Amino acid sequence: MRISYVAAAAIMLCAGSAAAATDAQKCAAAKMKTAGKYAACRLGADAKAQSSGLAADYGKCDAVQQLSWTKAEEKYGGACPTSGDQAAVGGDVTELSECLQSALTGMPETCSLQGLEDDVAACTADLGTCSGGTAAAADVRSGKTFSSASGLGVAGTASEGADVNGAEGSRTATIPAGFYDGDETVTVHDADLAASNILAGVTILGTTGTYAPPTCGNGVLDAGEECDLGTLVGSTCQTFGYAGGNLSCTTSCERTGCYLRIFVTSGSGYEGGLGGVQGGHDICRTHAYAAGHTGVWNAYLSSSTSDARDLLDDRVEFRRMDGTTLIAADRDDLAAGLLENSVFLDEFGQDDSGFDNVWTGTMRDGTADTRNCNEWTDSTSDVTGVGGFANGSSVAWSSSFEHPCHGNHSLYCVESVGTWTPCAAEGATCEFTGLKRVRFGIEGFYVYLHATGSVTCDAATFGEDPAFGVAKTCDYQ
Repeated sequence: MRISYVAAAAIMLCAGSAAAATDAQKCAAAKMKTAGKYAACRLGADAKAQSSGLAADYGKCDAVQQLSWTKAEEKYGGACPTSGDQAAVGGDVTELSECLQSALTGMPETCSLQGLEDDVAACTADLGTCSGGTAAAADVRSGKTFSSASGLGVAGTASEGADVNGAEGSRTATIPAGFYDGDETVTVHDADLAASNILAGVTILGTTGTYAPPTCGNGVLDAGEECDLGTLVGSTCQTFGYAGGNLSCTTSCERTGCYLRIFVTSGSGYEGGLGGVQGGHDICRTHAYAAGHTGVWNAYLSSSTSDARDLLDDRVEFRRMDGTTLIAADRDDLAAGLLENSVFLDEFGQDDSGFDNVWTGTMRDGTADTRNCNEWTDSTSDVTGVGGFANGSSVAWSSSFEHPCHGNHSLYCVESVGTWTPCAAEGATCEFTGLKRVRFGIEGFYVYLHATGSVTCDAATFGEDPAFGVAKTCDYQ
């Protein structure tokens, strides 16, 4: 016969001390006493059956065990270390009593306590695994407990994960530290998104676009177009600031067919100290305005910060001051020296071949040459500048010589459409750099003058009021 230590321990519970210090201990003691009496009652029934030859009657034993167990749990309530385990303990006691009855009667064992021993071994192994864990409180979600080397029943402290809210205009977002169980929301946004900047029908971050690209050929002047079918009716090249020509609209909705003019300054010329490129522009405008021309005129000069070719308007022809003789078909041809005819004429339309040398500071492709009289500020013989010949009909027109800067040479002056820049409300001062053409009035009603540096924006300065009783402004070009 094999009686395990576990069974022996269960029997010994009946003899345990009744001196309970707490309700929990009292409840445990009451249950131990009940289990012991239940075991004795069952063995008594077995003994009676053994002597009488009748079947054992455990009814009274079962009733007393159930009643006593229930009383203990009701009396001590939540203080009991265990609860609702009457049937389970009753089953263990029954198995133990049957084992003893079989052993005492010399019958083969009909039961085994190996299950209890296995449970104890498994529990011991589980406790070893728990105490060997490496988890810490910060690794376990707040509100949950765990067991590890940190202890048994340790409460986790890891915070709950949160929604991700991307920073304004940022391409990345930081995911908050925490425990994530299920889906969270990632939000990205850009308050600068405008429907007008997004293609119609396309939605980005909740903003649906309204922008429709211009459709050339639909007869409507869309944004980005200079013209469209029928939109130029009643207009001429002069309407848009060109000198003349036959205005038309290309298949890509750009204005074409107009021309601008170029002249060589009359007189004995200028030394290299022009007052910078802006000083050259002022000289050209003085010559142009003195000859009765309006608009914007720029000197064809390069410096270390600007190329002369960038002063030329695009998609126009360039002609002499007679308005008929073609110099170059477009900006690229003019800058590259692919000329049909030389510039030749001055602002009055007169032959200026007597003053053939012209300052440019420009190479044969229209870009800056380093020889520019110290940025057109030096008139000494110690420095040099490059230039071309006014009667040249090739690259020689812009780059043919290198002369000391104390010599006198003419300038090329190129007409430009220009743009009007707002500068002052009526009564205020309009300020600018160099010599400018300034207008005063409202759309469709302007008076003009030429001024250097600044001008007062009022009727007294311009000599008349173009729109009496209406608030006016000034612009320059």
